[in-house]
Amino acid sequence: MLLVDHTSFSRKEAQAVKMLLSVYADHFAGEYFYIVKNERSGNVYMSFDHTVVRPFVTPDGSLFYEVFNFETGETFETNSLKEAEYANENIFIA
Repeated sequence: MLLVDHTSFSRKEAQAVKMLLSVYADHFAGEYFYIVKNERSGNVYMSFDHTVVRPFVTPDGSLFYEVFNFETGETFETNSLKEAEYANENIFIA
């Protein structure tokens, strides 16, 4: 489900969605997701209902992952999906 008006994407935003969908196909297939654009930062990201790791694409086309701790509000950012998954399993889950 897209939460942004996908008919108004710029070329860069459309390329960001393409990158996110590739990450989705390779690592998160089957998860229910949203694609959102943060208007302040310009980041386009994918959010899942049951996964706390979120892939982000910055306006310059860089991909990074964020892990969000729902209990504390803390976040961990990394360029590696493996590091994000490790943080989720070993840092945020006590």
